Amino acid sequence: MKKKPISPKYLFLGFIFLTIHLSCFAFSLEPYKDFRDSWRVVTVRYRSDNGEQRFVYGNPSAVTALHSGVIDYPDGAVFTKIAYGLENDPDFVSSLMPSRPLRIQYMIRDRKKFKKTGGWGFFVTTGNGEPTGPAENPEDLQKTCFSCHEIVKDKGFVFSVFPPAKDLNLSKKKAKLTKLFKTLKFEDLPPVIKSRLKGVTELSELQGVEKTNVFSGTLIELRPMLIEQVHQTGQPAIFISTDKRYIAAIIPEEKSLQKAPENCSKSSHRLRSLTALPEFGLKEGLIDGWVCPD
Repeated sequence: MKKKPISPKYLFLGFIFLTIHLSCFAFSLEPYKDFRDSWRVVTVRYRSDNGEQRFVYGNPSAVTALHSGVIDYPDGAVFTKIAYGLENDPDFVSSLMPSRPLRIQYMIRDRKKFKKTGGWGFFVTTGNGEPTGPAENPEDLQKTCFSCHEIVKDKGFVFSVFPPAKDLNLSKKKAKLTKLFKTLKFEDLPPVIKSRLKGVTELSELQGVEKTNVFSGTLIELRPMLIEQVHQTGQPAIFISTDKRYIAAIIPEEKSLQKAPENCSKSSHRLRSLTALPEFGLKEGLIDGWVCPD
């Protein structure tokens, strides 16, 4: 049977749809390439889970808004973040110094263009400024980045704060994660992970983040939250994507083969990590962390 040719009408409509879709994410980063020379450093952060030192910059609009404490940032506000690997300082033995830029991340305010992600657009390049991330579907990158920034919705989706001028005792304050978790019964777990959680009856399931557009990097970003939840509750914590193909779990071990640190009580536990990925299956390992009751 001979196939009918596609109507020019539908070809035209398809072209229009594709053009509109791509235009939403074909965002030029060229205007921001010199941010290191002209923008202010807003804050510095260290990621203990991957050993990255991160420097956050803001353009004048972003800095003014952050300083005033507004939540609804104006269009045109931009934050950039450079992640560096660290190495030993050859001139000072007890010091670490940034070695090479690993990646540059952009957070650009445009309420109309990025309406689905709180008015913020997210972009990632390599440390040399070359495009990276899920380029085949830029919309996935937006949703993936936004899933973490939703945690600070009450701060305009911005994590950055200026370094304090005085001691605010931040180290004594714990992140309140309870509102992001709900109780999950063992019987409701995906089969792939049930066999590794014998003796567990309930877990804390992470809910307050995007669970649809998930990839391996998402689990890396969310794992510190799971670890902190275990530290606060002593209960296993887990994240499960909507399609149940991506899973990350942190379980406090009942017994440890190593001696607990001196500042921890006898009830302290090593942490066991479980990660399920479509491309690798289920992986298991131990984390150098302890649950140490206050």
